[in-house]
Amino acid sequence: RAAGLVRQLLTFSRPQQCRPKVVDLAAVVTDLSAILRRLLGAVHVDVELPDVPARVLADRGHLEQVVMNLAVNARDAMPGGGRLKLSVGWAFNPAVGPGRLVRLSVTDTGCGMTPEVQARIFDPFFTTKGPDKGTGLGLAVVHGIVKQAGGAIAVASEVGVGTTFHIDLPPTDQPPSGIR
Repeated sequence: RAAGLVRQLLTFSRPQQCRPKVVDLAAVVTDLSAILRRLLGAVHVDVELPDVPARVLADRGHLEQVVMNLAVNARDAMPGGGRLKLSVGWAFNPAVGPGRLVRLSVTDTGCGMTPEVQARIFDPFFTTKGPDKGTGLGLAVVHGIVKQAGGAIAVASEVGVGTTFHIDLPPTDQPPSGIR
């Protein structure tokens, strides 16, 4: 646990060594879906992917960390089970830039968040989890990774209904890198 906490602190406190490559975000989600189904237990995982590659210039390990952090938070918001939907598609977001963007959406049927909690979720060390359950760094790290990749992250949540995170990243037309 201590090593994991130190790793999160270092990730948050200094920019991670980023090795951006052309990555198909749909392939990242596909590869993680089997692991997530085992990891999340009573949570049913749905995956929705585009028919064409959704390529971005980013560090694959960082993208995996974003998906895992959001999925684990979703699981924690659904202690009795529920549904998690991971979808990759396209969106327009002037905060990131003109034109079509690659969008990763992570939606859960969990307890949802109040507006007061939503306003603080990306603050370092802010957590609604009990002692020994969370460090409050997961979403701060996710936010940093998305910003480092030139993207934007937004959340929509309703208490008793669930939460959706939208991550918008600039697409690339470059051919895929040799290593996934």
